[in-house]
Amino acid sequence: MLSVYEALQLMLGFGSFLLSFIGLIVIIVK
Repeated sequence: MLSVYEALQLMLGFGSFLLSFIGLIVIIVK
């Protein structure tokens, strides 16, 4: 079972990865 802190850290890491991925797509498209 994940602790609240671990789950939050995982979500933050995934969110930052998603943002950088979207930024990369925007740069490629433009």
